Amino acid sequence: MLRITLLDELQQVTLKLEGCLAGFWVKETETAWRSAQSGLERRPLVVDMKAVDQVDQAGAYLLALLYQQGVRFIASGTAMTELVRSIAEEWPQPSLATRIPAKRSSRALTQTFKEAAGHAKEPQEARTIRKT
Repeated sequence: MLRITLLDELQQVTLKLEGCLAGFWVKETETAWRSAQSGLERRPLVVDMKAVDQVDQAGAYLLALLYQQGVRFIASGTAMTELVRSIAEEWPQPSLATRIPAKRSSRALTQTFKEAAGHAKEPQEARTIRKT
């Protein structure tokens, strides 16, 4: 299960993730990210991963896509910190001047994580998305 909380603050918008970013929850996280983008109004988007326990391959691809779109990550613990570091090294961010709108960017990457998540089972517990 993954809890996704949207924190709409004055200086930034934060997607707080708690639990496992895997399977069905990757698609839910992508949906929350795309929804959050519409209300950014020039504020940065931050993904708080301090309470994420596990990320599968599809989740890692989604995080790489978010990174390429300029999203910042907050992580703690060895595994999540290493994941964020490896994404930063392996998936370079384009400059702001050349960044492509999110709906058109990295189609191959988007397809890859959708394929990786394609056989995921529906969640057994209801999702939690809360806007504060």
